[in-house]
This record gives sequence, C-alpha cells and structure tokens, in this order.
Amino acid sequence: MNVLLSLVVIATLLFGGGMTVSAAQDDLPDQPLYALKTWSEDLSLTFQNNEEAQVTRLMELAQTRTQEMIQLTEAGRIVPDHVQLRLEQHLQQALQICSTMDDAAMDRVLLRLRDQLR
Repeated sequence: MNVLLSLVVIATLLFGGGMTVSAAQDDLPDQPLYALKTWSEDLSLTFQNNEEAQVTRLMELAQTRTQEMIQLTEAGRIVPDHVQLRLEQHLQQALQICSTMDDAAMDRVLLRLRDQLR
C-alpha cells in the first residue's frame, strides 16, 4: 500500500511540475513564473545534441527575449536590465559556438543567424 501511495504522490508531483513549467512559458519578466521559464530554457540547451542545434535554440531564445521586450514596451512597462543582458548572452554564446565549427557548418549557421537578426 505504501508503495502505491508513493507512486501516486510521485506521479502527481511530476505531472503538476510539468504543468507549472508549461504555464510559465508565457510569463513575462515581471511575472511570478518567469524564473522557472528561463530555468527550463537553460535546461533545454543541455539537451541539444550538436552545435548547430545549440545555435538554433539560442537564436530561438534570443527571439523570445526580443518578443518579451516588445510586449513590455507596448504595455508601457519597463524592460528589466536582466532581459537585455540575457539576450546579449544568447547572441554571444551562439557566436562563440559558431567559432568552434568547421568552415562549412559555420558559413551555413552564420547565414541563418544573419537572416534571423535582420
């Protein structure tokens, strides 16, 4: 009976935690679950299996930061400094990863980066 109860409790915590992380994905920097959102983003980077996938994910995150800044500005709210810093970190990390790639991969990825930054 104790084992069954333990399994139910663990399943509830896992499911509830997953729902909380999912709910945090729409939060803006001045909302309560934003820290959970950025933590889950950082975690997602660790699951990228190659450099190109890491750069792609970093550019997605840079786009997310940009959208957050736009939403805050349009709502007349102040953009916290840590959001701008995080955007810069995403871009710097993407460029740093590119610098370790072979020439063909770096050219391919940098062209995508250029297009996304426009």
